[in-house]
Amino acid sequence: MLSRLSIRQKVGGLLMVTSSAILVLASIAYVTWDYFHFRDDMEISLRAQAELVLDNAAAALTFDDVGAARESLAMLSINPNMRLACLYRQDRTLFTEVRFGDTAEEGPCPSAVTRGSQFTNDRLLVTSQLTRGRDTGGLIFLASDLEPLAARLQTQGAAVAVIVLIGLLVSFLLSSLLQRIVSRPIGALAGIAREIADRGDYSLRATPASRDEIGVLVGTFNRMLDEVESSQRARAEALEREQQANRLKDEFLATLSHELRTPLNAIVGWVHLLRTGHLPEEERRHAIDRIDRNAHAQAKLVQDLLDVSRITTGKLQLDIREIDLASVISNAIDACRPAADARQVGIVTQFSGAFPTGGDPDRLQQVVWNLLSNAVRFTPAGGRVHISLVRAGGVDTLRVRDTGAGIEPQFVPYVFEPFRQADAASTRAHGGLGIGLTIVRRLTEM
Repeated sequence: MLSRLSIRQKVGGLLMVTSSAILVLASIAYVTWDYFHFRDDMEISLRAQAELVLDNAAAALTFDDVGAARESLAMLSINPNMRLACLYRQDRTLFTEVRFGDTAEEGPCPSAVTRGSQFTNDRLLVTSQLTRGRDTGGLIFLASDLEPLAARLQTQGAAVAVIVLIGLLVSFLLSSLLQRIVSRPIGALAGIAREIADRGDYSLRATPASRDEIGVLVGTFNRMLDEVESSQRARAEALEREQQANRLKDEFLATLSHELRTPLNAIVGWVHLLRTGHLPEEERRHAIDRIDRNAHAQAKLVQDLLDVSRITTGKLQLDIREIDLASVISNAIDACRPAADARQVGIVTQFSGAFPTGGDPDRLQQVVWNLLSNAVRFTPAGGRVHISLVRAGGVDTLRVRDTGAGIEPQFVPYVFEPFRQADAASTRAHGGLGIGLTIVRRLTEM
């Protein structure tokens, strides 16, 4: 049953139960203390009255004057609760008695009395002994009703009931205020959590209303939402990257299949023509040149793939030694010049002299060759490729610039990523696997 209540109801109920219990217990304790305190006051007062009257009646006992004794006892009429007064001689025999008010139900004076006091259901009984004068053994017995005690108890009970009601009302008001202070932020937090669970919208945030523990809870909840939202964005980005990687893989496999099949088809075709034995000598030499060129192109593709694999796995070893960087670049230019001449692209060099340095000449030549072959491939007939080498401040800067179409700005961030090409279609005008510049970057960094 309690588990179905809201935290606001639980807080309010707990405060009301606690306040009620404290007020009731405090009221019972107060009424009990006041009851016994008032009863003690009644006993003390009646004792004082008994001793006063007994002193006044001492002479009457001595001279056996009943009238004077009754006059002394009649003084007790000033006490509205007095019901019976009995005067005894020294030998405990009754000397005289006086009754007050409606005493129809009041019994006779007791035959045997003893000093002290006693509370019965409806009477306070006090017996005092004369201690001064010649007749020091005289006794007085007083019986007073307990109506003041009952009235006191009733008055105090009513006052306490009013106080308890007022206290409960104040407690209810304070609990309502505390509910707004404590339970409302928690309820709002629970509402946000429920809305997030229902809608799946992690952009929602709870509003901190204080700097106490509840405020800390709200702040922590919001930070958790930030982390969840960041995690969701990261998962979405990872999924997008995975999908993009799958697309790139498919494009790469299609490109690889095309790039490997193209020279292989040429090789198979020219070999088939050679086997017929009907080609003229000039055509036969042309066929052998084509086979050699396509075989070298296919070997270059395989070598590039192996280089990427070795670089990625850290298995590529460099042979560092003293070299002339200008000679390395010249060798790369010589290797690219036949392809440039075939495309009618001029290569212009802008450096002279020796550039002694340290490095792996074969891998540096591979870097320069990749840069030059890319420039030649994407430069139309009649264009130029400029290559410059400058040494300044202990740094050699190699720059390759061509007069081709250039690179689209949106593709520039991806130009060094493996298998990324601006035109990935198998029918594109330019061949290649999209790993040449990747090899250039990795080797340069090594």
